[in-house]
Parts: sequence; structure tokens; C-alpha cells
Amino acid sequence: MNTSLLSIPKDVSGSPDRDYDRLREEGRLHIERLANQYWTEYNASDPGITLLEVLCYALTDLGMRIGMPVEDLLASKDNNLLEMHRQFHSAIRILPNAPLTPLDYRKLLINIRGVKNAWLSTVKPEVQVDFAVDDEKEMPRSSYQPFPDSPKVRSYRLRGLNAIKIEYEDELRLLSKTKRAEAEARIKDEVRKVYQRNRNLCEDLVDIQTVAQQEIVVCGEIELEPTANAERTNARMLRVIQNYLTPSVRFYSLEEMLADPELSIDSIFKGPLFMQDTLAYDALLHALIGQEDLLTIIQDQPETIAGLLGSDELLDDPAGNLDLIREALYDQLAFHGFIKDEELRTAGLRREVRVSDLINLLQEVEGVKEVRDLIISLCEPAENEDDCKCGQITNADLQWKICLPPDVQPVLCFTGSNFKFFKDFLPVNVRKTFVKQLWLAEEDDQQQDRFDQRLQDLPMPMGRYRDPAKYYSLQNDLPDTYGVGPKGLPPVPEEERPYRLAKARQLKAYLNFFDQILATYFAQLGAVKNLLSADKELKATYFTQAVESVKDLGDIFVGYEQAEDRLNDLLANYDDFYQRRHQQLDHLIARFAERFSDYAFMLYDRFDAKVPAFLIGQKEAFLRDYPSLSSRRACAYNYYESLDAFWDTDNVSGLQRRLGRLAGFDTIRREDLFGVSYEFYQEVDVDDISEFRWRIRDNQAKIILSSSRHYKVKAEAVEELELTFEKAQDPANMTVKKTQDEEQWYFNVEDGAGEVIGRRIEYFNSEAEAIAARDYVADFLSGKHIAIEGMYVIEHILLRPDIERKDAPPEVFYPTCVDLLKDKCQPLDPYSFRVSIVLPGWTRRFGDPDYRQFLERLIRLETPAHIMPKICWIGPEQMRDFEQIYRQLLEARANQPDQQVDDELLTEFLRQLDSLRTVYWPGTLHDCVDEGEEEEDNPVVLNRTFLGNLQNQDKHADND
Repeated sequence: MNTSLLSIPKDVSGSPDRDYDRLREEGRLHIERLANQYWTEYNASDPGITLLEVLCYALTDLGMRIGMPVEDLLASKDNNLLEMHRQFHSAIRILPNAPLTPLDYRKLLINIRGVKNAWLSTVKPEVQVDFAVDDEKEMPRSSYQPFPDSPKVRSYRLRGLNAIKIEYEDELRLLSKTKRAEAEARIKDEVRKVYQRNRNLCEDLVDIQTVAQQEIVVCGEIELEPTANAERTNARMLRVIQNYLTPSVRFYSLEEMLADPELSIDSIFKGPLFMQDTLAYDALLHALIGQEDLLTIIQDQPETIAGLLGSDELLDDPAGNLDLIREALYDQLAFHGFIKDEELRTAGLRREVRVSDLINLLQEVEGVKEVRDLIISLCEPAENEDDCKCGQITNADLQWKICLPPDVQPVLCFTGSNFKFFKDFLPVNVRKTFVKQLWLAEEDDQQQDRFDQRLQDLPMPMGRYRDPAKYYSLQNDLPDTYGVGPKGLPPVPEEERPYRLAKARQLKAYLNFFDQILATYFAQLGAVKNLLSADKELKATYFTQAVESVKDLGDIFVGYEQAEDRLNDLLANYDDFYQRRHQQLDHLIARFAERFSDYAFMLYDRFDAKVPAFLIGQKEAFLRDYPSLSSRRACAYNYYESLDAFWDTDNVSGLQRRLGRLAGFDTIRREDLFGVSYEFYQEVDVDDISEFRWRIRDNQAKIILSSSRHYKVKAEAVEELELTFEKAQDPANMTVKKTQDEEQWYFNVEDGAGEVIGRRIEYFNSEAEAIAARDYVADFLSGKHIAIEGMYVIEHILLRPDIERKDAPPEVFYPTCVDLLKDKCQPLDPYSFRVSIVLPGWTRRFGDPDYRQFLERLIRLETPAHIMPKICWIGPEQMRDFEQIYRQLLEARANQPDQQVDDELLTEFLRQLDSLRTVYWPGTLHDCVDEGEEEEDNPVVLNRTFLGNLQNQDKHADND
């Protein structure tokens, strides 16, 4: 059945909550049903009807506010535009994505001044692997060079490596050789920076080249219009020919894009629209919207703004240079307009140059009456670089089409191209020098038009702030004779005044019940904007307010000054905050087709009661970071950043950021995960029952604290370890005492109630020695973490030897096993689209087998489909050693980003990375008789626990 989307609703009565007459009639009927024996007349002058009418009016006010446009409900009193942008993601923030396809990278690079066009191509260097080894323990040798004498050689090609070919703006071709080289070097450096800032995971840039060009000479006879200027017409013709040979990519305004009926909103904003990471969006937003807020940001974060600007010159006087700073920020952060994908696809390298195409184009040039003759030919360089051997074209050169090889771009040879102009049969002379000047001027105008376009955003729906929470008591709408309004009692005889005052106060108290209910509804409506946001300061989902617009209400209620606090306490009894807040956040997250349900179920099922509050914080952080988590989910970290951005930094891959938010990691930064070395072990006491204990070691592996007792349940041992670690950072919680024989000293760690929760199993000969040892423990643990949940994502493609080094020794290649079918073996190609994800396997959650299974599944779901992750849960000792070598590798790469690190460091890092093995929690085997009697023990599960008796072991076991 075909129905129109436009229709007239059958029910035109409107919403009942805004229909005053309907509310009044329903109220009257309700009164009639309840009190028809005592109340028989319902005229308008009846006090009860008057109260009914006032209540109906108050309900219509509430209904009207509920029905206000949602942008009005969400509007803010101050700086509404900025607040709306903070609460909602505008199109320019949420719809674009970091570059993924070659077309996306072309969009990105064309926005660089000096780049007219650019193309991305793949580079696939071949790696030879020699399997002819004498010993099975030896690894095959890899090299970029062949092994001609080996009978067992296999090869593979590295994938994920890219090269960029650049076409420079036409004006660069007209510069001197020296200036052109300087300009090209500057542009190449900017291209490299932009690419590295937006590099995809497991990809890298190996080369930037200037596209090879073949000059084409065009000559012909042209008949001009009688009024045409020959020089200007010649310049226009040259521009048309050049655009045919090397098409320019046009930038469009938002209005032009919206006017195209074939383009939807999401397709308009698809692809990269920012030169910087979208984390810089806030600075751009302040630059576009609020100058006062921009000034505040400059004062709070001068280094960040200076980094975005490229210098700090304008920051010497930020208030005076505010407009200049805004313009500079916009130029640095935003693109110069929108590009149509179809036009970009067609602006490729032309493979054919046809005479017929040129004739059709020139025929449309203003001033051209007829193209009498046209010939084209290749332009061969002469001894003088500024000239060509194509001034004279012979009959042998005549051709109607020129075919060009791949990756070669045709360009117009200006010096060799000549045209003869006529008006009727009279020849017209042109000054070629003047034609060149006109051509350059037109080129400048076109270039300026190209970059004059400004990237625009869809307008944010702006509501009018109406303060929906503001409540005015219904008592103030009653007639003055009731004595409850702002004027108080009407004039009455003095002897009647106490009686009338008591009656008025009684009515006030009675009506205050209605007032308070309505005021609470209005307060709840005013909090909608907070509920529909990721506001981390939100502590309740039910809101109320005290009625303040009633005269002398404090004379009726004792302690009226604390009324709002009492009301909040009362309402809190009915506010299931965690459940309701989770529902609200789940609704906001579902708008982006995301969910936290699997993660939430895992936490609730496996961990303690702190989960609800913790999970709310995780969801709010996920929503706040979502533009970056979504658009840059496939981006890699930028190793081209400055030297101080390789450790303790947010400069990590998009995959790491996204996984960290989805899994609730302690940190999504690249920083130390080792923390402090500790271990759990099992010990059989006098009762012949295996129980859990723990101990903490310092950097010299010395045991500095141990558990105070045995624990039957591992979770109890974990909780006591965490509490001991917290308390031991303060010497006041460690009591130094004498032994019973009063000859030696010792100290214990106590909780706030004086109970011993940890101890130092060591005695000291003097109190001073015990105090020194105690202070050492507190100092060693201070500021450290017992365990940090985080990860390292290592891209194997970045570990390759430089492909220019054909003599790279086999040691600097990632190891390949002799037998590829063995369990520990890597595939033949250990580099292409592979990552190693290293996680601390000893933390409370990361040691749980079910949580590991959940997180491994999440990693594989979120990792791009073409990338294979290797997941390692390593122990604290492994993590300590690995962090040291990984940090050295990153620092060396940051010092020289254009080349690989030295062979010795790379070889050692590859050795450690290849030797990482997952650690498992120990499991306990029981006889059949014992089955079901030791529910607290960790059961042995294949590939999820360590099989063995750890009675005499003091650390996690490695399982290969």
C-alpha cells in the first residue's frame, strides 16, 4: 500500500497535558465521583473549583515545557553555542574519518599548499629466506639479496609499504632550478609529516617522489573573434590545455555540496577533513565560536596552542592578536573546502592525449571563433633546459593521439607551443612574454580561488534558553482574598486577623504539597541536558528543588533553610542511580551503534561491588573520546613526532585507545606497566591444606613485604595485597616494635583499625635500622602502582630493516622457524599486517581466565580484519625487561625517524619480542575423591592455567 509521508492527523485535539478545558473537565468529573454526597455545585466561583483551575493551569505549563523543542530544553544560559557543541558532536566532528583508502590520502595531501595532485602507490620489496641450515635449532637466514648457492630458498614480499608521487603546482615549474628545489624539499617534508600523522596501522611510507613528466608541444592556427584580445585569448587557451593535461581538483563550499542532489550529508563529510588529529578539534571549536573561550585556552594551554600554530610569536600579546590567532588556527587545523570523490578519481594521470579533445576544448574558449588546425608532439629537452627541440614539427611528427607510459604525467611545453592567430584572413601578432605574464596571473587567481574556500560545518541547532526548571508557585495565581499570594492577607478587622492568618497558613501548607510535586517535575525537566550527556560530575538521576516563590513559607515549616537538602535526601532513597545512569549512558552509546554489555556482564560476574561506579566512569570517558575513538580507530602512532613524545604520551595507535576505553584499562597512554614486582604462591601449612600467600619485591628482587596470613580464597589474598600496598606508602601505617626478648626490632603494616595486614619477615639489630627499612619501603612504594592495566601494540612492519640496505645482515630480520608447521613458528612473512599486543598477565583482572578470553575476543573483533594480532600476557619480570628495550627502541626511532635503529638494538628487541610467552595462573589437580571439595582452588583448564604444583615455586609459571 503506497501512502504519502505527508498526512493530516485524525486526532487534532492536541496533547492532553496542554488542553486546559479537558483537564478541568476531567478534574471536575473526578471530584464528582469522589465527593458527590458533599459537593453538588461546581460553579466557577467555588473555591475548590478555583483551586482545580489553578492546578490545571500549572499542569498545562508543565506540559508546554515538556513539549518545547528539544534544542530549547538543552539550551544553556551562557555561551549557548559553545555548550551545544560540547554536548553534541557536530557534523564536522563526528562524520569525518581518518584516511583509509588511497582516495582519502589524496584528499589529505592535496590540501597542502604547493601540491596540485598526489597519488599513493604500493612498494613490495622482496625478502629471501634461506632454509638450508645444518642444525634444527638454527633459524633460517633472511636477506634482501638472493642466496644463489642455497637449494632451499623461499621468498615473500613485504606489504603495507607505500610511496607517494606528487604533482606540484604549475607555478613551481616556472621557478629557477634552485628555488624550485627548495620549494619541493619543503613540500615533501610537509607531505611526510601529514602522512605520518595519519598513518594507518601496519603501514609505512618509504618514499616520496615527484611524478615523472612528459612535456607536450601543441601548435595550431586559430581564428579569433573580431573583438578578441589575442594575448589574453592565448593565455586562456594555454590554461585550458594545461587543465586538460593535468586536471586541477576543485574545492567546493558547503552550499555547493548541499545543492548537489546526489550527495547525502554523510557522503559530503566522508573522509579526512582535518590536517591535525581530531583531538585538536576543541582548539578549532574555540577559534570558530568564542573569542573569550579561546583566550582562556591560550592562557591555560599556551604550549598546546603554540604547537598548533607552529610558533609562539602571536602569543606574546594574545588579546591583541586574537583575530590573527583564530585565522592561523583555522588554516592549520581545517581543510580548504570539500572535494567530490568522482572528480578526484578522474583527476588521475592521463594515459592518452587526443587532438580531438583539445580541439573541442579550445573551441569553447572565449575569443576563439574557429580552430583551423592543431597538431601535438612530444617535447624533447635541448641543451638549454629552458628550451625545447620542438619549435618545428615535421610531417613525421604529426599524430592524432599520443600514448604515455604508466606513472608519467603530460604537461604543456610553454616554450615550444606556438599558435598563429587570424582575424578573418589577417594575421595577428602576439607578444609571447606578455602571454606568459597573463598565464601566470591567471594561475595565481585560480590558485587563490582554490584555497579561498573554507571548510564549513552544518549549523548546530540552537535553542532559546527558557529555564525549564524555573517554578512559580500556583499559590501566587489565586485571588488575593485567599491570603496566600505575594500581597499576603487582604485588609481585615484586627480581631479577625489571627484567625484569617492561621487559615491562610493552613492553606499554604496544604497547597505546598502540590507545589513541591510540580517543582520536582520542573527540576527534573531542567536536568534533561545533564542526563543526556557524558557529564562526569553527575551524581543523581532524580532532581528536585525547594519552592521559593511563596511568601513567608519559612514561618510554616521548621528548618525551611535546609528544605532542599532534605528533599534531595528523600529523593535519593528512590534513585537507583547506577541502574538508571547506566541505562542513560547505554542509550547515548547505542546512538553510535556501540555497546558495553559484554564488558559489563563480565565485570559484574567476576569482580566486586565497585563495578557499577567504575563502569559509569568508563562509559562517560568512552563517549567524551568517541570522535577520536571512531574516526582514528585504524590509525597508527606517529613516530615522526618530537623526541619527547615516545613515552608517557597519548601518542598511541587508535586501536590501543579504542581497546583501552572498551575494556576499561587504567591507562590508554604508553607508559610503564611494570609497576612493582609482586607474586602469589601456594603453601601447605600444618593443616595440610594448600593456601595462598603473597609477597612484594624491590628492584633487586629482595622481599620487602609479605602477607600476614594464609588465604583459602585467592580473591581475599588479592584484596589484602591491594590494601597493604596502599597503606605501606605512608610510614605512619607501619609500626616499629621490639621482639619479645627485646633484643631485635621489626615492623608490620596495619590497616586503620590496628589490624596487621602485612609484615616484613626480617629482624633488625636496632630501632634505627628498622625505621630506615620501614622508610625505604614507604619511599620505594610511594607513587607506584601495584599493577597497571594497559597494553603495548607493536607493529612488525616498523621492525623491518631499511629496504635500501641490500646488505642488511640476517640478524636484523624477524626470526622465521625452520619448520613452519611447528607450534611456535611464525608464518613465512612475519612483518606484513601483523602486530604483537603485550599485556601484563599478573593483574587481578588480567589474570582471570574468563576475562582474558573476553579481552582476547574483543581484541580480535576490534583489530582491522586484514591485521593478525599476536596476544601475549607476560609476567612482571618479562615486562620489566621488555619495557627497557622497547623504550630504547622508541627513543632511537624518535631521534632518527627517517631510518631504522642500529642493528644491535634491533636484533636484541627482536630476540626479546620473539621470546615473549604467555603466563597463566597456577591450577590445582585433585584426585577423584577430592573432586568438588576444593571449590576455592583454580581448576586446571587447557591453555588457560599452568599445570603443576607450585608449592616450591615463587612466581608465575611460563607456559609455552
